Amino acid sequence: MALPAQDKGRDLQWGLSRLQAEDLWQRSTGAGITVAILDTG
Repeated sequence: MALPAQDKGRDLQWGLSRLQAEDLWQRSTGAGITVAILDTG
């Protein structure tokens, strides 16, 4: 599963590459998972 071509900010999302997200998406899409992010700045 690749990101949509219209994602113009993909090159700026270094975390996806660092986590090897595209490889992980082959195993799971996260269905049924809730994620929360707390950013204290």
